[in-house]
Amino acid sequence: MKSQLVPLQALSRGLPRMIALIFSCLIATVVSQQQKRTVTVGIAAVEDVSPSFMAFSRSGGAIGLALDRMHAEGITSGIDFRFMVNYTECSSEVAVGVALDYMVKQNVDLVIGPPCPHC
Repeated sequence: MKSQLVPLQALSRGLPRMIALIFSCLIATVVSQQQKRTVTVGIAAVEDVSPSFMAFSRSGGAIGLALDRMHAEGITSGIDFRFMVNYTECSSEVAVGVALDYMVKQNVDLVIGPPCPHC
């Protein structure tokens, strides 16, 4: 089977829905297991735009759209969110360091990213 590249415009239209689904699944697990009121989200992002992936400057707004949608659907009632963003610039070494920092030092509940195909 031959893989195809999806145009960025087509991918960006479905991004808020995809992020809302991911948040919904992960938040339900976090809240049901720990009864937390604040969910800390670590985002491993890329700042520079490249033809092979979307940078945080182009896709980061989808997180706000997803939160608005979840709030409108009553999924996030009583839950506050705290976001942390670190830029990995598609370096595997940096991405591992960011992930460890999020999990060990920052005690984040979930991590999104990195958006690189090789990380």
